[in-house]
Amino acid sequence: MTAEMRMNEILNNMHYCSKDLYRRDEMLFEMNGLEKEMINLTFNREHADQGGLWIRDVEDHLTRLNEENGGIASEELEQFVTDCIDFTNFRKGIISGYKGEEMTFNKLSELKIENRVLRNVELSDESAKTELDAVVLTPKAVWIVEIKNTKKDIFIDEHGQYYRTGEYLRWDSDIGYKMRMKSELLAKLLHNEGYDVPIKCVVLFSNNRIEVQNKCKQFTTCFLSQLNYLIEENMGEAVLKTTDMNELAAKIGSIVGTDTFPIKTDVKKMKRDYATLMAKLEMANELATTTDDEPVVDDDIQPEVPDMKEAKSKRHPVLEWVGRIARNPYVRGGAGSIAAAGLIMLVKTAIKRL
Repeated sequence: MTAEMRMNEILNNMHYCSKDLYRRDEMLFEMNGLEKEMINLTFNREHADQGGLWIRDVEDHLTRLNEENGGIASEELEQFVTDCIDFTNFRKGIISGYKGEEMTFNKLSELKIENRVLRNVELSDESAKTELDAVVLTPKAVWIVEIKNTKKDIFIDEHGQYYRTGEYLRWDSDIGYKMRMKSELLAKLLHNEGYDVPIKCVVLFSNNRIEVQNKCKQFTTCFLSQLNYLIEENMGEAVLKTTDMNELAAKIGSIVGTDTFPIKTDVKKMKRDYATLMAKLEMANELATTTDDEPVVDDDIQPEVPDMKEAKSKRHPVLEWVGRIARNPYVRGGAGSIAAAGLIMLVKTAIKRL
């Protein structure tokens, strides 16, 4: 099997996050499903079924495999690690949002005045569409609650521009425009139902350990601990009766949301990067295994070779004696050398005649 064939096989085994858009309540389920598929494809079934594994474990495991194979897939690994960071950060944001919402709705359940609470209300008209995290109906007003669960300090300027602060300001969104659009769409719905009710907008921060500066007078900001007090102590006359709140709650609750959103990380690229990386590392492992199965030749084990000195025919003892005389430094050179050479020839002739 070629690397490309294996890559396509891996891609065909990943089914989650296959659409471009998802409903808000589907997104986390799909992302968790994709993570589980990658875990099952990376680890053997026994390890995967033990649970407790995350996409970070997949990343660490593939990093070790790449190191063991001499960094053969370092470029592909770098791409996959970047994908994992984007994927994890986006999913953390979703989880953080859900956590902030649960804390908020638990708090609203403790309101000491008559109320109706609706969550994740989707409103639209011919030109705009939006989602309201929470709508709270009370006798004196209708409240739009925008829920934020962030760890960063926040600054909102007089125009409603929303910034995360730190070493420098990082623009996040035009929350002034968003709150204005939410208020206008809700007012239109109330008017169509025959109600003229004050609408109050509040941006709620569920994390009370941050600092929030709000210069925009269009809406109020508060922390979770202040929310119920803000609603309960609202001044004004009661304009909604119990029957009115029931009617409006039923009307708003009957609006079925159809909004869908993209997963804000390129999951198609992430899948392909993962499949490419896995295929390349698997092929490298197969090659290494094949090499390991071949017979091993130990360089320290040398074949037995006959002693060449012993293999040579031995010279006659007389020739050995004459040779030593000829190699003597006092004999070599001049007439001594000639005499020695003549002596050796005479001795060789005599030996052959023996």
